Amino acid sequence: MKVFPNIMLNIRAHFPELKAQFHSLTDAEQFSVLRNGQIDIAFTRYPGQLSEFDSIRIFDEPLTLIVPRDSPAAALPYVSIKSFENQDFVISDEQSSPQLHKLIQDFFKQSKLNVNVVQYSTNILLNVNLVGMGVGWSLVPAYVIPLLGDNIVVKKTLEPLPMIGLYANYRKDQKHVVIDLILKGIGQASPYLLGEKVSAADLYVAYCLIFAISAKILPPFDEFRLFLQQMARRDSLKDIPWFQEYRV
Repeated sequence: MKVFPNIMLNIRAHFPELKAQFHSLTDAEQFSVLRNGQIDIAFTRYPGQLSEFDSIRIFDEPLTLIVPRDSPAAALPYVSIKSFENQDFVISDEQSSPQLHKLIQDFFKQSKLNVNVVQYSTNILLNVNLVGMGVGWSLVPAYVIPLLGDNIVVKKTLEPLPMIGLYANYRKDQKHVVIDLILKGIGQASPYLLGEKVSAADLYVAYCLIFAISAKILPPFDEFRLFLQQMARRDSLKDIPWFQEYRV
């Protein structure tokens, strides 16, 4: 993700000897390597089920509809989910993203929608690339919005789309000052994000700030929401095209 270089600049400023490694793994793979100690924190779409894990629910993230720019829907101000009927869709693969797959399939079923699934995707960037190639529409987590190219349009829907959770998981027996600070930051920041309407801009900033809080760079936690709003008004974010459309 684009935010990690900024995160690591802040962490290294306070922990210059720290060597951090990031891994791109499915949820199931993350829990496996977390259990055997190969990683310290797993960010997943569902909490760990084993008794040796603890989890922190960070926030609930909205799903977003993305369509090819040359799609007739791209010119509409809003799209009804009724237009999903018989539409070509790219959705996440069940084995690679079980929680997202189930969430989307349940949404289609509960909404009594019959969509044409033209391809299952093994990672979210493949969803984006296939939509950009005109293969179909897709429902993706909102954090993807800053990664979209010019050939993809984000569409607001008349009806609400599902929300998907993000969890930080860790082993109960692990002890490390850096891990403790990161978990403390996540735990105290998450109440400001849970249960609220969170814009894509908020989510983008939150990914950066949750870790920055852990390094004791930000103001006291009771000022977090105000600080987040101040950050969301920065010119660097205003210059991002999707920010103006999705700011709260």
